[in-house]
Amino acid sequence: MYKRQGFTRAEPAGFLDVEDGDWFKEDLDKAKTAGYIAGYPDNTVKPRSFITRQEAAVIFASLLNLGYSAGVEPFADDAQLPEWSRQSVMACAGRGLLAGYPDGSIKPEANMTRAEVITVLDRLFAEVCNEPGSYGEVTVTELAASVVVTSPDVTLENLRIKGDLLIAQSVGEGNVSFINVVVEGKTQVSSPVHLTLDSDSYIEEMTLDAPANIAGAAGIGTLSINVSGSVLDAMPGTLKLGDWITATVAGEPVEGKPEFIQAFGNQFEIDSPEEWKLGDLDDGRLVVSETIGNGSIMLSEGVTEAVYTSAEIVIEPFEYLVMSWNADTPEDTWVEVTASVWLDNQDEWSDYVTWGKWSPFIKRSSQASMSSSDSPYVNISQDEMYIRGNPAEGDTASKIRLKVILHRDDPSVESPVLWYLHGTVRVTGVEPTKVFRDDLGDNPDFTCEVEVPQYSQSVRSPQIAGAICNPTTTAMLLNGVSAREGAPLNLLPEEVAMICYDYRAGNYGSWSFAVATAGSYGYKSYVEYSTIEGIKRHLKSGAAVGASVAYSNDPEDPLYLENATGSTSGHLIVLRGYFVDEDGVEWFISNDAFSPTNEQVRRFYRVDQFENCWSRYAIYVVEPGKVPGVGKHAPKRLWADLKEVEPDKYVLVHKSEPVVTPNSSINSRLGFIAYIDEPEVFSGANTSVYEYINIADHRGDLIPLSQDLLSNKNFKLYVANADAYPGKLFVVNRNSNIEYLALATVDSTDYLVRDGEISPNEKAIEFGVTDVQEFLSGLKPAKFAKIKLFPAGTVVESAKDFNSKAAKIQGVLEAGDFIAVLAWDNETLSTYSIKEGPALLPLSLSFPEEEVSLCFHDFPYTSELLGLPEDYEGTITWASSNPDLISVDENGVVSLPYNSGSATITATADTDGVYQVASTSYTITVSRPYIDEFHWGSITHPKVGETPSTVYTISEADKWPLFWIDGGYPRVTWEGEFDEEGKFKAGEAYSVSIQFQTNEFPGGNSAYFFSNPFTADMIAGLPQVGDDTGTGATITAVTVTRNYSYRVTVRIEYSPLQEVE
Repeated sequence: MYKRQGFTRAEPAGFLDVEDGDWFKEDLDKAKTAGYIAGYPDNTVKPRSFITRQEAAVIFASLLNLGYSAGVEPFADDAQLPEWSRQSVMACAGRGLLAGYPDGSIKPEANMTRAEVITVLDRLFAEVCNEPGSYGEVTVTELAASVVVTSPDVTLENLRIKGDLLIAQSVGEGNVSFINVVVEGKTQVSSPVHLTLDSDSYIEEMTLDAPANIAGAAGIGTLSINVSGSVLDAMPGTLKLGDWITATVAGEPVEGKPEFIQAFGNQFEIDSPEEWKLGDLDDGRLVVSETIGNGSIMLSEGVTEAVYTSAEIVIEPFEYLVMSWNADTPEDTWVEVTASVWLDNQDEWSDYVTWGKWSPFIKRSSQASMSSSDSPYVNISQDEMYIRGNPAEGDTASKIRLKVILHRDDPSVESPVLWYLHGTVRVTGVEPTKVFRDDLGDNPDFTCEVEVPQYSQSVRSPQIAGAICNPTTTAMLLNGVSAREGAPLNLLPEEVAMICYDYRAGNYGSWSFAVATAGSYGYKSYVEYSTIEGIKRHLKSGAAVGASVAYSNDPEDPLYLENATGSTSGHLIVLRGYFVDEDGVEWFISNDAFSPTNEQVRRFYRVDQFENCWSRYAIYVVEPGKVPGVGKHAPKRLWADLKEVEPDKYVLVHKSEPVVTPNSSINSRLGFIAYIDEPEVFSGANTSVYEYINIADHRGDLIPLSQDLLSNKNFKLYVANADAYPGKLFVVNRNSNIEYLALATVDSTDYLVRDGEISPNEKAIEFGVTDVQEFLSGLKPAKFAKIKLFPAGTVVESAKDFNSKAAKIQGVLEAGDFIAVLAWDNETLSTYSIKEGPALLPLSLSFPEEEVSLCFHDFPYTSELLGLPEDYEGTITWASSNPDLISVDENGVVSLPYNSGSATITATADTDGVYQVASTSYTITVSRPYIDEFHWGSITHPKVGETPSTVYTISEADKWPLFWIDGGYPRVTWEGEFDEEGKFKAGEAYSVSIQFQTNEFPGGNSAYFFSNPFTADMIAGLPQVGDDTGTGATITAVTVTRNYSYRVTVRIEYSPLQEVE
């Protein structure tokens, strides 16, 4: 066959059952290279087995590019034709290559005999021109079958070819001439031939699979060109150029430009100059770059805003669409992606829906859900645009057109650059259609593991830790891919979270914002509705993926996932590897941020269980290989300095201007303050754990930092305030400038220091007796300050005096001696007089407990101060180490904190002239309670003639409420038919729904929330089916449902009401 076709090129086929020494190996290599033998799904070809009639039909149909023949009568055994061979068998039958048997059957699984093969070949080829020369007679000859030209320098003359004409690869760049030749079938050219047609020749349909040079092209009816480089002397009747295929016709260049963008499976993308040029560039207000990215668009010079309108995108019918985009957006610029879809049932285009304006440096907001009256056919739910209705009834879309706005505030600002658009679609309950474009083949060994760092969201900034699975997953993907390529980004999950934040929704969960964030660092990133095989292929290709899941660690739960650390109704995890165990069970290797520690993040999840927990087939892909020329306007890291404003409290400074630090005056999700005093580790399993200042408790702009921390060589501080500085992270390290307060103060426990005087406390001061060195050892100057004792009569009024005059360094204290302290600035000076007297009596104070753990229902709280003598006449002061979290009043009463956390409560007894200053403290920890059981309260049941009550009364049996009784909750809704006054009627059945906001928030830190997830069986005392209400009805049904927003609805249904006395 390959000899007749002139196939000469042979790439190794790689069939597993063909050895290098087999006599048929070269032939099979050529056959697979030519594309007419593909082998079996297990990558074998079974060369020593018989070939069936349907297998032969597939080969012949592939060889001749035969299309399906719709007019062929079905065979008697038509039902036995499998889908993989049906079209090929019918195509060969339509061309007369295969005939049925006398009984009307085709016998697709019967082995093909040698005689049948010879018969097919005879029907295939009427003439094989395998040597140079002329072929044809003096008079016109009609040929019913096909003709193959395999040799250069061939002339065909006086022929009417009813079949096909094949010009084989082996012709090369040789010459083939037609003299009075008509080809009624298809002509296929597989070599870069020099082809000449005289004026009496006509070719009905020709396809060029190689760049040919054709003279007499006007004699071709329809010419399809699939490769670039052909040269034609004239225009054929119809010229069909493949997408982006170029040719020269009559000396002019031509290019095939598609009318629409064709999706591949359930995806499409725009990222080449050719694809961008298919769209509308807004009358030249946009330009296409061929050097930035793989192709991109940007604003023309002087233009501040323009709209790009894409070509139509043709795709399979779908219900849901997610758009992803990658763009470089400098400060003061943004992009906005919108989409309209072709509504199949309405036969019209929908309104445009937006995914919101995006840039790292703006307050990004997704589109809010729209009512059906505002948008009757389409809507959006943060990430997913969807068609309203039932896809089974045709409520789908099958075409998409995009409008993308590019904006800059001022023409002097660098233009935003949009360098990648991606879309993916799905239908509820239907596995996505995938077209894989990797080079892995049909059945690769998918065993693999990609190196990805392990980050637990549980150890991150406390005010956002429970809500950042999305950015934590994105950070793992970005840090992993960049580290593997030798240029690690070393991003903090909180840093990524600030860029993913959706200011409208108030969360970090936007899929599109997450992949746009990844794209801003220069990596092609997108959301994809995929399949299990699709995930495996990404992993095997070196790309770990993020996956949207909802799972439980309860074996009785339908969403049970073995090895999961907890339960979640919505979550993102990393999938980093795949293997099959010795029992044949498939496993994914995952990095699950919902783990207690970084070391525990890597987990093994069964593939079948994962598939059951997988939400909406959604994955994130961050492709390896940084895209050239982009990623130049990623979120910024800015080096900052510190300035001490109060002792051990600092303001952040950038370029000499104070930075507004995140504090309780803004949404506590809009910032973080983290620091570390050891070498940072961003890769592997033992990644760094940071210390945090809780933003919900932080007041003002002062950051408390100890001197020991600041002097640590590994000290590093990160501060983000996404409210004031979107897209920016301020960083302080040992190279930053730290400006300390110039303090000339002294502290002591041996002595009292106050109002410029030093007097006895634990130690006595006696002039003429107290040793100078012993006295000085009990005094501690402010950091970096110097301290000296000067003899009576010495004048010390300046730094010069302090440094030049003689200090007293030995002997005993005398009346009139004094202490001087000079600050580090060598300017600020303080002096202290010395007062003699006996040591004061010691006080021994204590609390009953050193540590106290409480929940919100235990407040207000007071601990008894022990050890005060009856004759003590001084003042007691109370203080909290963290008053922003846990405050204490002047009487030692601790009030209810808003958040969970810890603080040290200290009581200090001042001296009364008899007793020393003394203090004691206890640590109070506020935690969220774990709740085993709640008690149902009560509602007023329906009664004829009464107005429905909307009041729910909580149970007095609970110390704390199951439900949040505030903000419009609970919501009581009655259903049924009421009388004209809105009252209950006899004979009517009613139901009531009570919707509660539960006091649970698994990821939060509010002390008002309980820690464990709510389940229906936790409610004790619920009404039961069959209960008599005493108001003329019985209860017929009780259901409890919970949604993902921590809202629980209890629905009670009643039997028809009866009158009661």
